[in-house]
Amino acid sequence: RRSSDLKDHLFNNVTDVFDLGRGILFLINQWKSGFEIFNLASRKPIPLIEVVEQIRHLSHSQSAIVEKNTSQQSFHVNIEKFQQQLYFEPDMTESIIERFVLSNLN
Repeated sequence: RRSSDLKDHLFNNVTDVFDLGRGILFLINQWKSGFEIFNLASRKPIPLIEVVEQIRHLSHSQSAIVEKNTSQQSFHVNIEKFQQQLYFEPDMTESIIERFVLSNLN
């Protein structure tokens, strides 16, 4: 995508084992009623360009960020139902990205 597109499109469609585990334990202890579907993703979507820059910075990469036009639409995951019905707050997008990058260095 062009730079302006990367700044305009928000990203939060990420989670990790740590946050997934927190969510499952929370449900085991709090959920009292039948079957329900919830979206789980990170909290506080950030512009896609910030995700790319954070990964580049944390990994000490000198790689250039190459942007290409695409017809594909970006999206972020709506987690309001999970937050409002269960009062659960997933980790923020930046925190999950940081844990992923730092645990995968070497």
